[in-house]
Order: sequence, then C-alpha cells, then structure tokens
Amino acid sequence: MYKIVNLAPFEKKENYFLNQLTDVSFLIKTLERPEQLINLLYSIQKYKFNGPVIIADDSKNPYKDTILSLFPNLNITYINL
Repeated sequence: MYKIVNLAPFEKKENYFLNQLTDVSFLIKTLERPEQLINLLYSIQKYKFNGPVIIADDSKNPYKDTILSLFPNLNITYINL
C-alpha cells in the first residue's frame, strides 16, 4: 500500500528525518535546471534520506559529474535521456 507523507512548507516539523521511511524513492525529472536540482538534493540530504534517488536528465549538456561530486552520500542513479 502507498504511504503519503505531507511535507508542506508551512507545517514546521522539529527533528523530522526521512531516514525513518522505508520503501520510498525519489524520482526527479530535470531539463536545463541544475540550480533547482541542487537545491532539491540539498533538501533531501538535509532530512537524512537514505533511499534511492533517481534523476532523469533531458538537458543538452548533462551535469551528472557535478551532481554526483556534490552529493556522494546520497544513493543517486543518474540517467541521461
């Protein structure tokens, strides 16, 4: 069954970490937006998520090496489309 997690920005949660979740993956589709992707990954890292993060990049000049070097602690699978 699916589990819905509400992380609305107006609901402050003290000491809330995503490492408590099991069977969760992040699927991220990106196109020419490296700054927004980096901000999102910093947020995922901040909440200590340890599950798989799958990035599908449809950019003309993929930024895989930069992303993987900035986030070595995240379990990232990077796919160039």
